[in-house]
Amino acid sequence: MHFDSVVVGVDFSDASLIAVETALELDSGGATTVYLVHVLEDTPLVLDLAGVTPSLEQELGPEALERLKTLVPAKLREGLTVKTEVVSGSPPHALAEYAKRVEADLIVVGTHGRKGLTRVLLGSTAEALLREAPCKVLVSKHKVG
Repeated sequence: MHFDSVVVGVDFSDASLIAVETALELDSGGATTVYLVHVLEDTPLVLDLAGVTPSLEQELGPEALERLKTLVPAKLREGLTVKTEVVSGSPPHALAEYAKRVEADLIVVGTHGRKGLTRVLLGSTAEALLREAPCKVLVSKHKVG
């Protein structure tokens, strides 16, 4: 199966780093563009002295973008186009919208595998993404044990 474009959701957790590895291991049989996307929840930070409320994207976006750029070693970039972007919003919705915008064939995300009350309280980004995604979704789970 060939994927022209793959969006990978990256929150820098171990689970999302495994999702990056999974996306890079896909043998899609041709030129592929991999989009590494970090989503910042767009909530205001404390007011600065001028009374302006900077967004998380303005404050943390450049740092996240630099971290994204370090995730794919140069030797793996051969025959692969890697693009990085930081967007804001709710992670499932923002990833789905980004995938629509770039006409992605596949979205790859990691899962933390939470269960019980933790899952209820924190929700499941992967599960919500499955409902909103405009394309196929691959959920990559880290190896246990």
